[in-house]
Amino acid sequence: MAYPPYVKVTGRFTVEVSALTGSGNIGNYNQVATAKIVVPNGSTYRVYDSVPIITGNALKHWHAVYLAQEYVKLKGSLLNILCKHGVGLRGYKYTVNQMDSGSLASADSEQDAIIDLCNDLHGFLIPDKQLKRDSLIEVSHAIPVLAIDNVENVVKFAVQHNRVVPKQVTKGEGEGMMVFKQEYVSGPLYASP
Repeated sequence: MAYPPYVKVTGRFTVEVSALTGSGNIGNYNQVATAKIVVPNGSTYRVYDSVPIITGNALKHWHAVYLAQEYVKLKGSLLNILCKHGVGLRGYKYTVNQMDSGSLASADSEQDAIIDLCNDLHGFLIPDKQLKRDSLIEVSHAIPVLAIDNVENVVKFAVQHNRVVPKQVTKGEGEGMMVFKQEYVSGPLYASP
């Protein structure tokens, strides 16, 4: 059986971002994805247990955001408003031009959905109509470049803070925000394995 053709791209890039991904969400705790990494150190190896990584889904999301921006620059018009603004909700018609929930119309068929560029390339799920399309774009995770200085910098600069509503913000009953723990990491150099 012949396999379909595929493209494999390996790259090296600099990352200076806050939250790399929200892959370990549990309740009010948003955790950065981590992995065990082995770094060559001369004739030996050094093992790091919890090194922050960038998941493939996080990279794929940013691919969709920049794809939509470039498509609009090229005068493309077959995008719904959510895709234009980098919101990852898929399955809506390309004619949706407002973000309020009253005007969001799900596509009626797969053919109707894939007219939208983001739905076509990044897939969609419309559960009430039992329609699904897997993404045509698959992205591997990215890990810090395997140099001891680089990996130690990534591990060193992982921080966590509590996010709450400031006292000066007026809010109605039930609108207060509970303590929310958010992890952030800024890494100097990542690469896709």
